[in-house]
This record gives sequence, C-alpha cells and structure tokens, in this order.
Amino acid sequence: MVQLVFAHLLVPSQVLSLLQRRLSDIENNLAHIGSGLDCGNCMQSDGARFAAGYAHAVLQAGKVYIEQNKDDFLRALENKDKQS
Repeated sequence: MVQLVFAHLLVPSQVLSLLQRRLSDIENNLAHIGSGLDCGNCMQSDGARFAAGYAHAVLQAGKVYIEQNKDDFLRALENKDKQS
C-alpha cells in the first residue's frame, strides 16, 4: 500500500492492478483467518482467538475501504493525467 503514496507517478491501470492485488491478498488472508476462527477449539489460546479476530476486523475494514473508494481514487488520477 505504500506504493499508493506515489500513485500520481503511475498510470491508473497500474494503480488498479495494485488495488486488485491487495484485495486478492485480503480475501486470501480473511479466508485463512476465518478458517481458524471457525474451527472451534483448534486455536491454542484466548489470546490467539482475540488476535485473529482483530486481524479479521482490520482486514475486513481495509477491504470495504478499498471497494468503496477505489473508483473515485482512480477517477481522480485519470483527471490529473488529462490535466497534465
């Protein structure tokens, strides 16, 4: 995601690719964490379950943010390209 700080130096298709890759990574991580949360007593401790739940919440929030804001972000980048 640090690369997005420099999004103004990339073409919008590169930024879209970065966002899509991040969403894919998030989906994979959510599935992995979710399988640990759904397996009952397989987690070693309450702390491990808490940490996994926290990670799941943070990843889910990131996913929602990207999905809700990527179109406006890409549109803004495209508009700056047209102004240059």
